[in-house]
Amino acid sequence: MSTNEKGIDLKHIDRQTNRYKRKYPKYKRYANTLEELLKQIARKNDIESIVSTRPKAISSFAEKVVRKGQKYNDPVNQLTDLCGGRVITQTQDEVSRYCKLVEDHFKIDWENSVGVEDRLKPTEFGYRSVHYIIQLDPDYDYQGKYDIKIPV
Repeated sequence: MSTNEKGIDLKHIDRQTNRYKRKYPKYKRYANTLEELLKQIARKNDIESIVSTRPKAISSFAEKVVRKGQKYNDPVNQLTDLCGGRVITQTQDEVSRYCKLVEDHFKIDWENSVGVEDRLKPTEFGYRSVHYIIQLDPDYDYQGKYDIKIPV
């Protein structure tokens, strides 16, 4: 085993990063599909929004493997944030409506999802957000409802 002075297994990090590099094009396709799906969900429900998505950058993946190395033995298959999206709405009412739509359209990993109420006290001011860890719901007909082909 090749480790550095902090005991980090450099070969493991290199192997995992190379595995993620090979999968990166797939995550780009996922991000594009997710963006179109999130936009259509907003449009069909009359919610003004700005939507952006992206796969985790390869350098960010490698940094997270180093930082959380002891927690994951197979980060390529264990990390939950390899593709992410952001939906910005104009009002708190639209946030609440859109959150309900996310909950209706996706499988939610509630253990790893974080709401603004978990981060800010009622008297605090700050970035207001809800962070969901989601997966596509295999029982939901995305293609039928949104005419979106889900990549495999």
